[in-house]
Amino acid sequence: SSCNVMDPDWKIGFTKGTYNKKSSFVNVYNALFYAKDIPVFYLPYFGFSTDKTRRTGLLRPYIGYSKTEGTFYLQPIYVAGYVDWDLEFHPQIRTNRGEGLHTTFRFSDSLYSNGSIKFGGFKEKQKYYQEYNLKNQNHTGFEINYERTKLLSDQLKDTEDGLLIDFTYLNDIDYLNTQKNSAKGRSKLVTSKINYYLKRKNDYIGLYFKYFI
Repeated sequence: SSCNVMDPDWKIGFTKGTYNKKSSFVNVYNALFYAKDIPVFYLPYFGFSTDKTRRTGLLRPYIGYSKTEGTFYLQPIYVAGYVDWDLEFHPQIRTNRGEGLHTTFRFSDSLYSNGSIKFGGFKEKQKYYQEYNLKNQNHTGFEINYERTKLLSDQLKDTEDGLLIDFTYLNDIDYLNTQKNSAKGRSKLVTSKINYYLKRKNDYIGLYFKYFI
């Protein structure tokens, strides 16, 4: 139920429930959803997992429709790797426009860092490509995001340092626009940056790099 246990905003009643300790799964029978004390929705069976550990499987899909692009369906597929990495595949279809696939690899290569690499593309149908006079029929690119502290300071005494990489390369902005079903367009200017700093007592060195498309 909601946070207020004594007077919840909503609750689920049921006639029978079981919990499997081995699979961490709850089964509820004759489930009735209440808003306050008003019954709203009935299900003969309702089940859910209480296991919080990462596991390979399908994530929540994205579904939509537009007059120009047709029906939109994106199904994220999650691959749980080891503790320090995982993968996400995002295949999609737009019935009037085309198909695409984007992949995200997330990782942590130390106790002081985290990063991700995303790449993929979207291919326009010939009719859509010609009708809207698009610059490219294939929209491709990749993105690298990485943050780390103690890159060199573990080897240097009394120092502190940090690295930030936020880099994007693409052939046109629709590489980003087609990743989600959103009506909001992105700015045509894409800015990438790589920053690094190192400081020790009264000394500070900073390196800042920017790249524009």
